[in-house]
Amino acid sequence: MTTIAKTMHAIICHAAEDYRLQEYPVATPSPGEILLRTHSVGICASDLKCYLSAPLFWGDAHRKGYCQAAGNRSIKVSLAP
Repeated sequence: MTTIAKTMHAIICHAAEDYRLQEYPVATPSPGEILLRTHSVGICASDLKCYLSAPLFWGDAHRKGYCQAAGNRSIKVSLAP
């Protein structure tokens, strides 16, 4: 595995039309969890609806990631599409 970064970036919604890029510390995985490194992200229609203050939106969690660290009691499985 590669070196794990100490910080990560997140776009946080503070209010409608008030999204901010912020930096946070990278957490250590708890038992049964893994830490994924994200290669890329995108903005989709549901993100735009949230930005414009829609009452409900559905996220898109189907993003490719790379295991950076595994917590105790985690298993590593390679999945192919």
